[in-house]
Amino acid sequence: MVESPVCGLLQLNMFPAGETGPDRRVALPVASDAQCVLHLLPLESGYLPLTCRLRMNDGIPCPPGDAAGRAVIRAWPGGIAEVVLLPERLPRPVRLPLSPSIASRTVFTAGGRRLAAEWASFGDWWLVIEEEDGTPLLTQAVPEAAAPGAVTVQAIGGRQHVVAQAQAGGDRRYVAVAGAPEGRWQVLFSDVGTSVDISGDSVTVTADMLDTAGHRRERRWQPGAPVDDRFVAAAPPSQLAPGDIARAFLEAMALGLDDEAASLLTPALRDGLSIAEVRNFIGDIHEILPCRYGPASVDPGWAVARPAGSGLYEVIPYTFSLSGGLIDNIVPGS
Repeated sequence: MVESPVCGLLQLNMFPAGETGPDRRVALPVASDAQCVLHLLPLESGYLPLTCRLRMNDGIPCPPGDAAGRAVIRAWPGGIAEVVLLPERLPRPVRLPLSPSIASRTVFTAGGRRLAAEWASFGDWWLVIEEEDGTPLLTQAVPEAAAPGAVTVQAIGGRQHVVAQAQAGGDRRYVAVAGAPEGRWQVLFSDVGTSVDISGDSVTVTADMLDTAGHRRERRWQPGAPVDDRFVAAAPPSQLAPGDIARAFLEAMALGLDDEAASLLTPALRDGLSIAEVRNFIGDIHEILPCRYGPASVDPGWAVARPAGSGLYEVIPYTFSLSGGLIDNIVPGS
């Protein structure tokens, strides 16, 4: 099965194989030891063609090799390989147009020099920091910025930073923090969320995960420290519908919320297995998928994609049985 988020014409070994795109999968039967080449010709402007080698070994797909990062291969039970092609966008020009439109501009002094920070439009919005004579020190394209907001200079963690904010569509906001900790201006942190809080020593972006339990991710950045993510659930287990319990459990496991995941298991299952043993049983969760293929493609089954190589993921379907609104058994498919 081959799909892509970008509409395009698909070729198999240079022969036409159909048209793919969002919600449009192309089924291609191949031998269990196939060595073939997939080629995607995007029909949408702004994307580059993509070539991906598909190699099968006894019915099991191999990693995409040079196409890793531009192609994802999921190995489902029953010899089914699901290939997702991710064509790259056309590269942006190295030189910027000479006459951008400026949406917001602030002038400040840093290191004894007068500088300016601004939102500038070159088609997409860019964050630009430049010297007084117009010499650019930082030019950062920001496709997420649908409508530019304020550009300010603020002290964060005792150091001067440029903070640029913008609307990113809907109720989402984009924020970028730029600084020159080693004498060279660069974007130190950027994120998109529903709210942005800037305190004296940190920037916190809250984003809705749009998952079953309504988790919110609170991402906190401090100068010189690793980014810290904290997840908070909006819906306690008692408020989840029975059909949502299994997916909510896997989402909690994927986010590392062991206590929340354990609360969705029956007491008998919790007594029989520790949450660490359950995590070892399920493995690393890269992605949670509906059971689209194979004998386990029945409700209430969900599948877990586990890393198996660069760009390759092994998909394990699971069937969950419930008792009293909690999970009392988890059975892997085959």
